[in-house]
Amino acid sequence: DKGALVPVQKNITVSQYWKFWSIECRSRVSEGWRSSQDQILRDYILPVIGNRKLVDIRSQDIGAILKRMQDKGRSPQTVLHVYNILHKMFGDAAEEFEFIGKNPVKRKHRPRVLIKERNFLSTAEANLLLEASKDHWLGPAIWIALYSALRSSELQGLDWKSVDFERDRIIICRIYNKKLRRLQDRPKQGDWGVAPVPPRLKAYLQGLRKDQADNDFVCRNALGDMLNYESLNSGLKELCRKAGIKVVTPHELRHSSTELYIDKGASAEDVRRLLNQKSLSATARYIHRTDERL
Repeated sequence: DKGALVPVQKNITVSQYWKFWSIECRSRVSEGWRSSQDQILRDYILPVIGNRKLVDIRSQDIGAILKRMQDKGRSPQTVLHVYNILHKMFGDAAEEFEFIGKNPVKRKHRPRVLIKERNFLSTAEANLLLEASKDHWLGPAIWIALYSALRSSELQGLDWKSVDFERDRIIICRIYNKKLRRLQDRPKQGDWGVAPVPPRLKAYLQGLRKDQADNDFVCRNALGDMLNYESLNSGLKELCRKAGIKVVTPHELRHSSTELYIDKGASAEDVRRLLNQKSLSATARYIHRTDERL
């Protein structure tokens, strides 16, 4: 606990502090993200400063970690992940636990990451895809992705008991964790997401619900088993070509979903709630300007 570290805080190494911080400050972090953080620590942080005393780490040491990554050709997004972990970890050491005087991770260290403009389908293109996929084994995944804006991991974990036809909604309480390669429940109801089921999607899903058990997957692969990302991605490409529209990725279906709602007059706040996001700044990336709306 914290009390056990305080008497020797001037002598603890970065590696020892990480073990302490991992227990004290990651209780609300998902298992998958904890695993990613541990990997980042082993690959990029501990090899450079792991054996150094926590109190001896300076701004130039942080810069050296990030420059080492850039010199090795790591992507700006990966460098940003490392920066964020370092900033939080040393920030807690300074402000929460008072093990050090100030945070050596400065704003100047933060890498600039260009936000890639995602591809998306127009409403007309989305309707062509819906028509092309309605009798295909991938139909449920595509229809739900376009009308309810679920993520790929949420589509993979969705079962029929989570589709609430009485209240026209989908309860998002389970996902497929790609890093851990298993389904993962969201145990706290407060962490569940809710997605709308508009009339056209409701009628489509009700037609598929017959003879399905509550625990059966809604979205399946061609053999009727749990849908994996590779099948989703390749099947989607095939259906886009069949529909005669631009090829999009599963994530870009989520971007395309917002177009359907904005075309019907949805506000930015409506889109934020559709996507189950906490801030409008995150939602802004999903709202695309088109020639028709300029």
